[in-house]
Amino acid sequence: SGANIARGGDKNTLYGKSTGYSISTGDSNTNLGWEAGYYNVTGSNNTAVGSGSMMGVSGQSNSGNTAVGFNTLKLIRTGDNNVALGSSAGAGITTGGQNIAIGDNALAGSDTNTGNVIIGYYAGDHASADVDNAIIIGRASGRGALTSGADGTIIIGWEAGKAITSGAANTAIGYQSAKHIST
Repeated sequence: SGANIARGGDKNTLYGKSTGYSISTGDSNTNLGWEAGYYNVTGSNNTAVGSGSMMGVSGQSNSGNTAVGFNTLKLIRTGDNNVALGSSAGAGITTGGQNIAIGDNALAGSDTNTGNVIIGYYAGDHASADVDNAIIIGRASGRGALTSGADGTIIIGWEAGKAITSGAANTAIGYQSAKHIST
């Protein structure tokens, strides 16, 4: 743990095999679990709890993230101020920021998405192409490959908006509402 902390890397709490391994000057990080926060070099104020949580990619830095659960925010690179709770929640986020993903695999396929609120088991798990400012709540809701064309979409309910990929500012509320609409 913390094998590379240099002078200036302060107030880090690391527990588990290879946690915070790449931290050099990052401050106030808390990493608990196998390889949690492994590749974060200079990022600060992160909390990673769970095996593989916020593992990242070699040489990257991110700050202000909170990830709790197995492989949460696993591919994070430079994305800041994300919150992910649940196994693999936000696992695909790399540079996206200000996202909230709660539930197993919620927002798991995301990459550069910003400002989304995704809550539910497998909710928004295929949102991979820069959808921003969407609200998706409900088990298996918003599972289409959401693109930037779907910015501002609101989906609430079990399997609601399951096939939506584009079409800005869609609103689908209720059990399986807009389940087969794609744009």
